[in-house]
Amino acid sequence: MSKDWTLSIDFGTSNTAAAHTNPTRGGVEAVSLSHDRMTMPSSVYIETPEHVETGDVALNKAEGNPDGFLAAPKRVIPQQIFQINGYDIPASTPVAAVLESVVRRASREHNDHRPGELVLTHPEAWTDAEIKVLLDAATQLGLNATNIRTVSEPKAAAQYYSANQPLEPGDKIAVFDFGGGTLDVAVLEAQNDGSFHIVAARGDNSLGGKSFDALIRRWVDRQLEDDHPDQIEYLRRRAPLSDRHAVEDSIRRAKEVLSESPTATITVPGESESVRLTLTRNEFEDIIRQPVQRATDLTRQTLIDAGVTSPGDLKALYMTGGSSRVPMVQEEIKSLGPVANLDDPKMVVAQGALSAVAPIVTGLHTSTAPTTPTYAGQPGPASRPGQPSQTGQPSQAEPRKKNRTALAVGAVLGSVLLIGGIGAFALTRGGNDPAENQAQDGGTAAESAGESTAPTQTESAEPKTGEEIYAALPEKLQGAVQNCSMNSSGILAASSIQCKINVNSEGVEHFREVGRYASAYVNLAVSQEAAKRERALIKQGRYSKSDEGIMEESSDGSAAVGVDSDNLYDASVTYADTETGVVMSSFDFASPQDAVDWFKTYDLL
Repeated sequence: MSKDWTLSIDFGTSNTAAAHTNPTRGGVEAVSLSHDRMTMPSSVYIETPEHVETGDVALNKAEGNPDGFLAAPKRVIPQQIFQINGYDIPASTPVAAVLESVVRRASREHNDHRPGELVLTHPEAWTDAEIKVLLDAATQLGLNATNIRTVSEPKAAAQYYSANQPLEPGDKIAVFDFGGGTLDVAVLEAQNDGSFHIVAARGDNSLGGKSFDALIRRWVDRQLEDDHPDQIEYLRRRAPLSDRHAVEDSIRRAKEVLSESPTATITVPGESESVRLTLTRNEFEDIIRQPVQRATDLTRQTLIDAGVTSPGDLKALYMTGGSSRVPMVQEEIKSLGPVANLDDPKMVVAQGALSAVAPIVTGLHTSTAPTTPTYAGQPGPASRPGQPSQTGQPSQAEPRKKNRTALAVGAVLGSVLLIGGIGAFALTRGGNDPAENQAQDGGTAAESAGESTAPTQTESAEPKTGEEIYAALPEKLQGAVQNCSMNSSGILAASSIQCKINVNSEGVEHFREVGRYASAYVNLAVSQEAAKRERALIKQGRYSKSDEGIMEESSDGSAAVGVDSDNLYDASVTYADTETGVVMSSFDFASPQDAVDWFKTYDLL
């Protein structure tokens, strides 16, 4: 049996999948990573920086000490360094543990010979810094650095499609990759040599199946508050981690059942008995309507970027990722192009990556991955008693020894693909709860908003980077946010930053309840053009249509906020100030009046 074989790993937010070259049949096949399914949970349990458990073992270990549990390590990659269980941990550490677990399981099918080549997938919009975290993790596996390659998830899906359905030169296809934590959309054009040119691509790293789960959880909480107050009190105050996970699992299964059935049951454990709630597909679609619209808008904009003006301009619009199975998602996307599905959407990317390892995509640039940018003179967060301070540097417990190697890998690899668009940078002004810096699974991120520009600047001098946008915010507002990331999904304009609300900031009580697995988010932009447009829409009542909606403006009329409430969101907020150019949106305020009060607290109205 040949010792030379290739392994691809699709490291996802919720689950990880893999594919390999079969040792006996020679074809590309998925690797079974769990006893009862092909994928494995991406979760990890960090006891110490040197001792990290993965998958189902991590879930089990979390019962004894939930402080070491990280449900979605992919979400901490933009932070570069995060805190958990009393340690400062490089983001590459949990990723390396998951990758090593996959390599070890896959190697069993090759007489325990490790792969000669490793292919890793990533969201299309990841920055160099985020890809570098993936490469740092891969080099810790002991493989030759020159044999580690990366490929974007939409490109891998396109390669899978082209292997089964040949394309003529000039044919265009679109890939809609909707996973557990991210959405990637790309339009690709077939070339004469069989390669693909990426014509346009956009991504949103705040939108995925986890967003749907969090919204269903809000629905569950409201049902319990109305009819079973003791049950919700138990879950919030006394329930063990196993019961809380049981609710999350039941929500996820209900979501999947509703793709096939008109109703699904969600079981909520209690101290004495369980409560069973029935969720209908119509209710589910009402719950997810706004995020699905965000996904549709992003897809439409990507097609416009690529010059696709009618569905007939596409050979196919391929949907992959577990969230693409939701009927409402398919119904909305099919108006944009000839929708086709790629077998098991959770396995397509891993299998397609094996045929995409050569540098055969154009329209992208390659570069050495830089370190995460920091701000000169920016104060770090105050540490809590008994907790390490967060300085943005690796702890001595786990030094970053792989940077030089990873940079060399970045120079060698011709297949490190980058569109850009979502960059991470640490914003940590003021006090900070370390637990709030972990990946958050329970909350939904705010909708993107705004093309960057300062009110007195020309278009050529508009703030384009995350640092520039942040610096253009009013100083008081800067202190209210932390852990910001670039988000160029382009729904309102070209770029914006998505930030967590600092849990120690003034007025935090105006946001919905947050905790270890849920944070409040806002999206911010600085753009005169977007501010004028959004203020006009706010004044027209676009964002305050219901009886509970509120439209309020400043005394001089330059700033206005529109807030609405429905069975999906406690408060859906859009704010614009034509003097400062600040545009903001959020779904995470506790109520419409709370939103208005918060804006007044920060002198924004």
